[in-house]
Amino acid sequence: MTLPLRMMTPVEIAQGVVDALRSEGFVEYPYVPADLDEEIFRWCEVNSVEPLPPMLVREEIAALPDVKRWRPWLNAYDPVHRYIRRRQRAHGEASDRPTIYVLVDHVT
Repeated sequence: MTLPLRMMTPVEIAQGVVDALRSEGFVEYPYVPADLDEEIFRWCEVNSVEPLPPMLVREEIAALPDVKRWRPWLNAYDPVHRYIRRRQRAHGEASDRPTIYVLVDHVT
């Protein structure tokens, strides 16, 4: 017998995902949207929460004060930009100006 999944708002899910990533040590780690979607679905599964559309949750994650969303022009020389390109290729994406989500160290 499976238990029913809990219903949560996108804000609650976003805060839970960010708290989980922060507790795992992923501060200052750039996430492409597909990576963040995987983390959202994983968090929902582990916590028995009904998953919502990831775009809604990503928007709420970007609205949190300790998360930065940016769209850099990628170049071949910056190691962070090379990492972002590798993550995009892993998901079959290619963009010179992708949306990136970064959990910043606590804003003071």
